Amino acid sequence: MPLEIEIKYLDVDLDALRERLAAAGAHRHDRRFEENMVLDDNARSLRGRDVLLRLRRDGDSLVTLKTPAPGEDGLKVRHEHETSVGDVDTALTVFQALGYDVAFRYEKLRETWDCEGCHVCLDLLPFGSFVELEGDPDAIRRAEAVLGLDAYTSSDENYHQLNMRYRAAAGLPQSDGFVFSAQERARLRQMADA
Repeated sequence: MPLEIEIKYLDVDLDALRERLAAAGAHRHDRRFEENMVLDDNARSLRGRDVLLRLRRDGDSLVTLKTPAPGEDGLKVRHEHETSVGDVDTALTVFQALGYDVAFRYEKLRETWDCEGCHVCLDLLPFGSFVELEGDPDAIRRAEAVLGLDAYTSSDENYHQLNMRYRAAAGLPQSDGFVFSAQERARLRQMADA
C-alpha cells in the first residue's frame, strides 16, 4: 500500500520560503486553487475509523482514500490511494448513491515544489499559511534543514484538526469546513496557474 509521510509547518512566511526554495535549486511545479469535499455517511463512521474519503477539484478531478498506518515520531503517516476521476459531480453522485455525502468542504491555494527529494507544498488556507513536506523521513529532514523550516512550529495534525484548534483559540464557533469568502476565492483562483 502506498504511504503518505508528511509534516506541516505553521504560520510560515511563504514569500521568504519561495526565495529559499529558489536559492536551493528547487523545482517549482504549479500553483492551484483546490476545492475539497470530505465525504462520510450520516453516522460519520469513516471519521470514527480515522478514514478520509475526499473528492478534489483543482484543475484535475481526484478521489482520495486515506486510512491509518503505523506512525513515525513527529510525522503523519497514512495509507493513501488516489486516482483521477472524469467528473467530480458524477463521482459525488455515485458516492451519494452508496450512502456517502459531503460532510464538509475546505479550500486552499497550493503551490508545489520539489526539494531534496521531497515534495514541498506552500498552502494558503482561510486560517493561515502552512508548508507541508512529503517524502521519506530522511528527505523530509534534509528539506527541513535546507529550507530553515526547523525554526517554525511543526505538526503532524491534518488541516481539519488545525482548523478546529485555530477556531477554539480564536473563540470562534466550531465548524468542520473552512472556505474563503467569495471575493477572496475569486482573487485566489486568478493567482492559480491555469
